[in-house]
Amino acid sequence: MKQLSVNVLKEASKKLFFAIDETECQSLLKTFETILQKMEAIDQLAGIKTALPMVHPLDVKLSKLRSDIVKDVLSPDDVLRNAHDVVANQIMIPKVVK
Repeated sequence: MKQLSVNVLKEASKKLFFAIDETECQSLLKTFETILQKMEAIDQLAGIKTALPMVHPLDVKLSKLRSDIVKDVLSPDDVLRNAHDVVANQIMIPKVVK
């Protein structure tokens, strides 16, 4: 993993198209340091390497799921009619991350 630094945060902020000043960088670095320390502490727990990932914090069993019923389907032409930019029946959107 890349070592976090002010330069790494500023590079990431440019790619995400938002500005970040030196004070915000320092605050964010401290926050990340705390998070990483907590992750390292969790990594030291006995049995953590063999634990299965959880989907829900409680042991809940879903007894019944609703059926998906298709109704009021729009045609592709109806969906694409108001789109600003369409290429090969796909709506094109501007990039938000480089």
